Order: sequence, then C-alpha cells, then structure tokens
Amino acid sequence: MIIGAGDELRTVHFYGGSEAPAVLKFSSAYVVSEVGLGNGAGGASHVLAQGAYQFLFGTPQVADGTAYHTLRPGITLAFSNDVLNDADGDGVGGQLEASLGMCPAVGTCFSNATYDPADTDRDGLSDGEELWGVVGNLPDGSDDLPFARWGGWPTKKDIFLEVDWLNSFGSPVPEGMNPFQWMRDHPSWNGTLDAWVDGIRAPFDQAPAAHVRNPSGTQGVEVHLDLGVAPLDPSDESKYGNWSTGAARGVEPDFVLKLKKPIAGYAVMLINQSWCVVDATGKTPAVVAFTLALCAATSGEPVVVKTLDFAADGSATLAIGSSVAGLHFNRDFNADGDDWAILAEDAGSLQSAYTEESDQVDAIRRGRVRYAVATGLGGGGNAGAAAFVSGLGSAFAHELGHSVGLQHWGHDLWGNLAAACLPHYPSIMSYVQGPEFNAEDSGDSFGFNPASVVEYDSLAYPFDQTQLKSSPWSYSSPRGKVGIDWTRDGLLDLGSPAWRTTGLLADDQSCASMSVGRVNLAANEPVVGPLDLVRHGSRLYLIWSVGDALKYMRASLGAAGNKSCTGSSDPGVGPCLTWVGPTTLEASGEFKGVTAQSYGGILYVASSSLAGAMTVYRYSIDGTGGLIAIGSKPLPSSEPYYLTQDVPELVVRHSTATSSARLGLIYRDDNDKFASFGRVDATGTWNYEGTLRDGAGAEIFGGKAPAAKAWPDESVTGWTTLEKRTLAILPGAAGEVRVYSLRPDTNRWIDLNLEASLGTTTDKPFLEFRTRRTTTGSPDLQQFSGHFVIGWLSPGDDGARARFRLSRFVTRSTPPSAGDQPALSLLPAGDFLQNTWATTLSGTSAVLYSDSTLDNVFGAVPIKLPDANSGWNGINFYPHADGSPNHAFRVYSDFRVMEDYICINLASARPGGFNCGSANPFSVRD
Repeated sequence: MIIGAGDELRTVHFYGGSEAPAVLKFSSAYVVSEVGLGNGAGGASHVLAQGAYQFLFGTPQVADGTAYHTLRPGITLAFSNDVLNDADGDGVGGQLEASLGMCPAVGTCFSNATYDPADTDRDGLSDGEELWGVVGNLPDGSDDLPFARWGGWPTKKDIFLEVDWLNSFGSPVPEGMNPFQWMRDHPSWNGTLDAWVDGIRAPFDQAPAAHVRNPSGTQGVEVHLDLGVAPLDPSDESKYGNWSTGAARGVEPDFVLKLKKPIAGYAVMLINQSWCVVDATGKTPAVVAFTLALCAATSGEPVVVKTLDFAADGSATLAIGSSVAGLHFNRDFNADGDDWAILAEDAGSLQSAYTEESDQVDAIRRGRVRYAVATGLGGGGNAGAAAFVSGLGSAFAHELGHSVGLQHWGHDLWGNLAAACLPHYPSIMSYVQGPEFNAEDSGDSFGFNPASVVEYDSLAYPFDQTQLKSSPWSYSSPRGKVGIDWTRDGLLDLGSPAWRTTGLLADDQSCASMSVGRVNLAANEPVVGPLDLVRHGSRLYLIWSVGDALKYMRASLGAAGNKSCTGSSDPGVGPCLTWVGPTTLEASGEFKGVTAQSYGGILYVASSSLAGAMTVYRYSIDGTGGLIAIGSKPLPSSEPYYLTQDVPELVVRHSTATSSARLGLIYRDDNDKFASFGRVDATGTWNYEGTLRDGAGAEIFGGKAPAAKAWPDESVTGWTTLEKRTLAILPGAAGEVRVYSLRPDTNRWIDLNLEASLGTTTDKPFLEFRTRRTTTGSPDLQQFSGHFVIGWLSPGDDGARARFRLSRFVTRSTPPSAGDQPALSLLPAGDFLQNTWATTLSGTSAVLYSDSTLDNVFGAVPIKLPDANSGWNGINFYPHADGSPNHAFRVYSDFRVMEDYICINLASARPGGFNCGSANPFSVRD
C-alpha cells in the first residue's frame, strides 16, 4: 500500500466479514493519534493517512452495561484513497481507481463520451457509493447503505432491491408476518428460502460478459435482496439479508371505497372503533365520499385520507391509508344495494410508496436501491421503472426484469409492437415465460413475420423449434427441429408457400396477438349494446348504438395481398385503413345495440327497442360510401315470442330442407327460446319461422343473445347443399357458450358439445371464420379451409373481457360437424382478444368480421378501463385480428437492454438524477 500526502485510509466492508471494521492511526509506536470508529457508512471507518507511523485494523467490542458485546469479526478491506486526485468526483482517487480497474476520468474508459466515469460499471451507483457506501439521514446510522457489505463492487453491475410485503399477505402466511421468515420456517412450500433467492438471481447471473460489459470482464449481474431476514451462513450476505433500515417493512394496504351511483339510505363506514354514518339519500357519490373522508380525517384514528377522486361518470373513489407506516386499522363499509365496491389498492399506489412515503422507504435509498412489494405466494405483478409489485412465484424475476428496462417483447426499440408472445423469444419476460433470459447475441437471425411464414426450417439454427411442441404453444413439429405446423392443419408443408399464421398466439397467455396495431376510433364513446362490423361493397362499416341513436364509420378497403388495407399492412409503418366519421345513421329511437349484414346489394341493420320489439333497416350507399336510408321494417311485436331483451343476429344462412330464406334474423325471445325470422327474397317480407330446435326436435332455450356465421360464405360456388354449414353460438341459461351447427337436410341445430371446454359469457358472444391464406391473401375456395374463432365475454370482478378459442382445422372434406361428421373440436390455442386487464364496456360485446373477398380478419371492441386517460377507452379497431400482422418481429439480447437500463431506470428515481449516458438496446454496440 502506497500512501501519499493528503490520502485517507479507509476500511471497506466485505460480505460475511467484519460488522464494524475500525482503524487506529499511530503517530509513533505507542501513540494513537486518530481513531476511525464507525465514521463511515454502516460502521466502516476512515482516518487521514498523513503523519502515520502504523495502522491497526480490528473489530471493536461495544460496552453493554457492565459487559461487552463483541461485534462480528471477519475480513475487511483497507485502501489508501488519493482523494485529492479525484478527477471524476466520485470520492475515489485516480490512482486507487486505476489499481482497482475503475474509470478515473472522462474519456479514459468508454468509447461513448456520454457515459459517466464516476460509475465505472454503469449500474446507477457511483464508484464511491459502491466502495465506501452511503451515509444516511438518520443520526443512528440505521439508514446507511454499506453496499460493499451487501456484495456490491464498482466493476461489476449490481442490482440492490428492497422487498417489502403486504401485512395482509394472505394464506398461509399469518397476518403481519414477514413472508420470507415464513418461507424459511416452511421449506416444504416450494423449497427453501435460499433456493428461492438463488432462483431469482439465476436469470441475471448468466449474463454474458460481452453483453453486460462488466469492467471486471466477468459474466453476470449481481442481484442483492433486502428481505428482512439474515442468511444463516454469513457468506450468503451478498445474496440477501436484513439490511439496515429506518423505515417499516410491512405495508398496510389502503382502504379503497368506490361509490358507483347514488345510494338510497344510509352509508356506514367503520374505521377501528369509529363509525361514520351518512344519510346518502338524494346526495351524489361525490358528496357522500367527501363526507366520509372528512369523518375519517377527524376521527382521531391513525389514518389519513390519501386520495379522493371524482370521475366523469359521476362515481367517486375514496382511499384511506394508515398514518403510521405498517400499522393495521380495521375497516368496513355497508350500504343498501350494490352500487358500491371495496377495491384492492392498485399496483401504482403501492409502488408510489417508493418515491412518496419516507416512513415506508428510506429517502436515501431512492434512486440507489430498487423497491418491490410482495403481495402473495403466487404470481402476477406490475412494474413501473425502479419499483414493482409482485407475488413470489415465477412473476417476481419477470417484474424485476421490467425494472431493468425489459418488456414482454424485449424492448420497444426492437420494433416488436407490444406482441407479448413472440415464439422466438424464449425469455422469462415473454408472457409464455420461457425457462431463462435470452443469453445470446441473436442479431437479425432471429426474425419472425407472422404474415409470411414457411413451415420448413422457418426459425433457423440454433433456435430449438421443438420447444414449440409443448404448452402453451402446442404446435406439432413433424420434422423435429426443422419444421413447425404454423397453419395447424396437421401437415408440414415442405415446399415454398409462405403462410399467414397466428404465430404470435399462445394458449391463454394474454398475448395481444390479435390487437397489434390497435386504433381507438371513437374515444370515450358511450356505446350501448353490441356493435357490428360488416363489409358492404368496397368498404368496411362500423355501426353502433348510443341508446337513442345509431352511428357509423366507414373505411375503403384495399386489395388482396395487402391484407385488404388501403394503407400499410405493416402496423409498424402506418395505419391499415383510413376511417371517415362518425356519422349519425338513425337520429332518434331506442336501440339496445346493432347487428348488420350485407345482402343483395343492400346493407341491413337490425336492432331492438327497450320493449323488445325488433326493427330491420335497409340502406344503400352514395358515391362516397355514405349510407342512405331506403326503408325499415318493424317486425311483429304482439306476442312474447316476437320480442327479445337482447340484440338479434342477422346472418346470411345456407338453405335447408324447410327454408330457402337466405337472410335470417336469429334472436332469444321473451320466453327464453331461440327463434328466427327469414326474409323472403321474392317479396322482401320477413316471416316468423318459429323456434330453433335441436337434433331431438326440442326447442332450444338460452340466456344471452346469439351469434351466427355461414360456412363457406355466399361467394363460394359449386358446393352441394349438404356440404354447407351454418354455425351459431346459442348461449345457455347461465351463459354457457354452446356452439351449434345447422343440419341442412333436417333444419335441426346440432349441439357440437364444446361448452364444457369454453367459458360462460356475460353478453353477446362473437363468431368468425379465419381462412387459411398464403401471402397472396387468396383463400382456397375449393376447400375453404381454416379455423373458426369462437369468442365470448368472460366475467371478471371489474368487468368482462373478450376471449376466444380456435377450432380444429376444417375443410370441405372435413367440415364442421352437423351430426354427419366427427364433432368439431377446439385447438389448444386461444386467448383474450385484447389483454387480460382490458375490460369490455359493460353490456357491449366484441365483434370480428371476415369473408372470402377479404384477406384479413378485422375486429372491434368497446373498452372501458378505470383510467380515463389510458388511451383505451372507447371503440377500439383491430386491423390485424387474424393474428398475422405483416411485420418483422426481431429478437436481440435481453442483457444488452439491461446494460443500459440497470442504470437508467434506477436513476429516474434519484432526486437530482444521475448521469447514465445514452441507451442503445441492440446487439451491436458503440
């Protein structure tokens, strides 16, 4: 050790080593001239080296009454710091930095001049912070950050993470208990606590050195976890521990009350032993919520009103939190009716504790230590920069990945358009949740365009395609690593056709594969009931109800081969269609929703009134595509079997032995039976055809509106009557999604027995046929092969979500069953149409549209989320609802992203910021 004038001598913690490494400075052999005892961060010490004769290092004993307490002895490091030679201002002298392989000054280490030499390894902590630690704000030092003791080092990237937990963590962890202590006490749960820690660290440990560019030249990113539990082996202190802290660990969730509509009668809230009673009759939700908030604030209980929000729909949301971090308070609310709800505190609110609550997270940790709130033993979570909320299952490492800049598709700059299930991205960040982070510098060799996929060797070596055989992909791969049956027709095409596939779709993974390129056409539109999409002539029409009026928008359609887009078939380049409108279609009336069908050069639109009477409207088009009313036909309404409390379904059907009416109107009547009207082409009249009957001749009862689709569509010629099918979803009394096929020789509807594999629907289901197409966009009209998309509105606590499943591959030779073929089955492929959290506006439904004149499937969903500024609320149009956007999805290295965002996302939370330099999350670096 060379000591120069002005240098200081510092002790540095070592994980598992001395708890309080002290240093004594001797001016002669027997004279102590200076003592460094706990004057650094976390018990480290330092003295001025000048004038020293000798130094003595050791771990002191601490007086405890009449006895002495021996602190943990062990290894300590000591450095002479030439602090007067600190060109980059990080607290570490240039000579010491050079000797330790650190960066001493601007321009000496990085080719990119924007990188800060004060942070040699670019992990968001300066070299001095990682070496010496950070002195906190509390006099007793309980919030100090001795990073070296926790395993940090300035030449290898480190992630420090504080993990707090909900006091109401949930079974089987007792109320208020540290779940990590519970995990240690119950290793039979899912292995030991140490095994869980190793599992969280493992995806980061394997980072290739060339990708994360540790100045030490070693691989991996070190993850260090503050769990509130000390390791049994002190040498594991670099992995996890019970770090010094001045803040609470247990998080007491807020009490969140939502008043949806006015309440008739008394509203009663209990906070501990204090009652708040409000006569809510005649008062708005805002007034009631404000009165309850005032009562809570003046109750004398240890609570505080955190938020009071008033929404445009008249609802009000009150959030009451504990005024003492971690302190539980009893809470309850009751009122007549169901126009109120007690909500869970949302993830964003829990994450805000990181930056806003000094009694929950030490201020000194912000922008230096990441933050997580553990919510349960299972999965699920939400991340926002350096803070995240997660269960302790497989999602925890996934959410930690978000905190270092990764998304479900890697990174936005990769150009992957929010597709969460890329088949060539075997990463824990994918919604498919591969076994590990992608540790390869894959470059452009891993590209995938679902609109142009060959089945033979489509994902080239070294990608192991056999992994797509298993759930949730379940693709057959007849030729092992060199072939994937992307079209799911049971065959492997060894020739050269390039298919449009649902290659971004995995079963029940919230892949958003059908919603790539989503456009909000009518923001915050108050849609009432189901809406519809229909092609009429050369245009696509979107028609909906707002209750007392009908509206529509229109867009011209493009040529086959371009996905029927007039714009770009690549959503990364621009929009597919250009929409005109909205325009009022019917200015006054009562409309529960709409159904539409193009037939014989006329656009038919049907709806029902509040009383249940149905009316069919007819429209022609002008030169610009505008709709011109040419008449309407009120259907009979004198009997319950003529009326419906739902919206009917217009469908162009195939003729049967007892009916030649091609255009039909199917509905659920007021006797809860499915029935139909048919249009007689010769006269233009609508005749009541009676109730629909099953294979045994019994009337079919139901509980929701029907959906129907003819296969093949009307443009296909040369097929016999017995070859054609009309399918319908006729939901059961409890909303069961029952799929029926009309047998043309008997006019009987055959239950295909799929309801056991599908869910229940809260509103009108949806049904479409996705034809198999090559990149030219033309279907095979001889076979009309493809898959049915069977969709429904799945119920949830905060609203319904549009879901779907794909049927098996059907052709002219193997049609959908109607009693004369094996029953139609479902593929292990299906998902939420938009996303698991994107709720559909109550009372409405989703819709898909396609036919043989189009080379695409279009979709629309009215979405309603609690956040009015989310950009989702309103009618969302899906231009690539066939699941095959014409876009090249490319995968690079997860670790290249981390190399930038370990610093960037952490620094965003540090008061005053921190210089992390620029970002370039690709394989080729500057």
